[in-house]
This record gives sequence, structure tokens and C-alpha cells, in this order.
Amino acid sequence: MFADTTGDGRDDYLVVTPSTGAVSVWLNGCSGGFSGGSAPNVEWTAWGDSYASGVGSGAYIDGRRCLRYANAYPIFLRDDPDRLFTGLDIKMNYVACSGAKAEEVTDYQLYYTDQSSGQPNWQYYPRPSSGKPSVGTLSVGGDDIDFPGILNNCIIEGFPFPLSSGFTSRTCDEQRALTWSLISENGDHEEPNLELIAKIDSTIKSIVNYAHNRIGGNIFYLYVTGYGQFFSDQDPGCNTVTFARLANPKNDGKSHVLMATDLRQDFNLMTLTLNAAIKQAFSQNDGSSVNVIVRYIDIDGLMGTGYRFCEPGIQEPDQDNPNLWFFHYPYGTDDTNDPTIQYLNSVEQANVNTLTWDQNSTLWVDYLNEFWSQVDKTQLNQTVAGSGDVNAQLDIWPDIIGFRAKIFHPQVAYHEAIYNAIARQHIGDLGGGAI
Repeated sequence: MFADTTGDGRDDYLVVTPSTGAVSVWLNGCSGGFSGGSAPNVEWTAWGDSYASGVGSGAYIDGRRCLRYANAYPIFLRDDPDRLFTGLDIKMNYVACSGAKAEEVTDYQLYYTDQSSGQPNWQYYPRPSSGKPSVGTLSVGGDDIDFPGILNNCIIEGFPFPLSSGFTSRTCDEQRALTWSLISENGDHEEPNLELIAKIDSTIKSIVNYAHNRIGGNIFYLYVTGYGQFFSDQDPGCNTVTFARLANPKNDGKSHVLMATDLRQDFNLMTLTLNAAIKQAFSQNDGSSVNVIVRYIDIDGLMGTGYRFCEPGIQEPDQDNPNLWFFHYPYGTDDTNDPTIQYLNSVEQANVNTLTWDQNSTLWVDYLNEFWSQVDKTQLNQTVAGSGDVNAQLDIWPDIIGFRAKIFHPQVAYHEAIYNAIARQHIGDLGGGAI
């Protein structure tokens, strides 16, 4: 059921023909009812973190540090390459932003109008309005449990300068302890953290309230995704493999974290417990009103076998594995002479004694935000432009930041699968049944 698109005070309906999958729209204000396949515009908003912004997937669009990319699942939903929404014209408000914690979705992604500047700093702007959506998607939670810290301290063991200096890196065990304290309740790794559930629940409620303030009493649909487990965790083939940045593609001969079976299983359990928290938050909102439909989309279940890291027979880290649905780190990249990296390093060194870093509690995304707040926009642009590249002021975000930040994020094939799952669920919710 749609809003009253014809202005006659009666809701309009979408009907799916089961035999063909064709979608038609019943306009109650139109003589004859069926619109013959022409449909009203449907406004859709994509909220969330880097899983929704699609960092690294396709061409960079905009958003600076928000890192919005063209082959993310929200763009697939808008463009509908599989023609699941036959006849629908979707307007997509693409507001998702890399690095967003649950509370930051509420604080910075629910604007009524486009924003040119604001908090937490200039690198997240401009931000688009969330519009007047009748449908939305949300991916959030990974930054709340310091997923970037896991990448930094357990997977690649330190980002390149300047962002790997200024503090004493946690050991992988220390990082796992912090992340588990944020995911689980009272040390039970299978019991989701109540505070985490509350944060995600609050974000869902804020989104629903926003939508109803914009569209009145019409039905609002929200599709909340989980996350995918990264590893095939039974095969011993990765037990002697490291994903460390400095040990690939050529081993540096030093000791590094190995992707042993028990460690991979621990990382996968983190994902499952985070998903349990998201599902609990979703369940607290589904059916909360006759005009609210909230669904959980299990994207981990989409993967099946063969698409994760450390699959049997794969010599990791294999950046050319055609079946992999996640990005590896871009090993072998040397930026020591890059003027942008050198400038950022100088900012780091100038503020090394004032940036907040608590070994036991600081989240990587919070540290990163404080670092970037010290970066002068004009000086950065002048430095980058000095390289001779007339487009450099834009290229820094995909070429330097997004190029690395895509590690362990979905590749295009995974975004396509997520789009497909959400689209089919939405069609089912509209009364079309399974397609």
C-alpha cells in the first residue's frame, strides 16, 4: 500500500502478478484502477555507516570522508538493475556515511534540508537531506563496537602514517577484549550488550519518528541489515597466514598476528553477536505501530560457501580471488613521498601529545575524528593541488582514504546480493509475495 498519490483521500496499492513478477499500481482515484505499469515515485532514504555508503565499491560519488560510492546497495536499489521494481521510479536520498556510529546516524543523518557544514568536522560535508521517505534502509553497529580497531590491531596491524602514530597500538588481545566488552553482556560472548541494543533501538526509533514527521500517518518501511561473517573458519589453511600490511606481498620477517582457526572463529562470533544485538533492536520496533514495518535483513545468510576470506584452497591474502565478496587491503602501496601523506603526517606530529588516546577505551573512529579536526581544509587542498593534479582536491578521498578504508568491506557482488534481498523483502511486504 502506498500513500494517497492521487489526492482523493484513499491509499493506493501495488500489485505483483505472481506468474510474471510484473508490478502494477492500483490508483484508487483513477478510472479503471490499474495504472498499466506506470507508478508513482517512491522516496527512499539510505542511512548508516560504511556498509551502506559502499566504500570502495565502484566509483566514488561524494561525501568526502562519508565515502559514498556508486556500486553500493542503496544505488542498486535506486537503479534496480534486476528490474524487481518494474514500473517504480525510486528517488534515493543517499545520506549514509562511513564511520557513523548509531548515535551519529541520529545526530547527523536526519536533516530536513541539505547541509553544507556542521559537526563533527568539515570532512563529512556537504550532507544531503533525508527527504520525505516512505521506505528506508539502515546499516549500523560496526563502528559502535570498534570494528576499525579490530582491522587496525588484529588484521593489518597498523595503518600507514600518519594514522598509525601518536599512540601505543593495542595488542590484538587487548583490542579483542575492548570489542567484546562493547558487543557482549557480562562477558558472555553470545549475549548481546544491552547498551548496544539500546543505541541501535534508539536510532531506529529516531528514523521512524523522522519519517512520520515528514510523511504523516502513511506506512513507513525500514529494512535493517546485519553484517557478514568474514572468514571461513574451519579449514586450517590460514593458520600460518598473516594479513599484516607490512608482511604482504613480501614478508618482512617479523612476528605478526596469524589468522589461526580460533581467531577466525572469534571474529565470526563477534559478527554473529553484533547481528543478535541488531535483531533484538529490530524486534523492539517491528509492529510498534500499524503504520510502521521494520524488517531485519540477514545479509550473512546470503553468502553461502566460497565468498569469505580463508576459503579452502585459497592462498591468502589473495587480492585476485574472483569469488571473494570482501576487499583485501591494497598491499604493496608506497606513499612515503606523497605530499598529502607528508602533510597529514606533519599534522599528526604537531598534535601527537594532545590527541585523546585511552588504551582501554578510545574507539578508532573517535580518535580519527579528533585527528581530522586538526587538519586545515585550505592547507590540505593547497598541498594536494601542488601535486599538479587539477582534480586532486576530490581525489584525496577515494585515492588516499577510501582506497584503504575499503578493507573488509563488501565488494560489488555482495552489494548486489544485499540489494536483491531488500528488494524482494519489500515487494513481499507490499503484497507481492516471493519473487
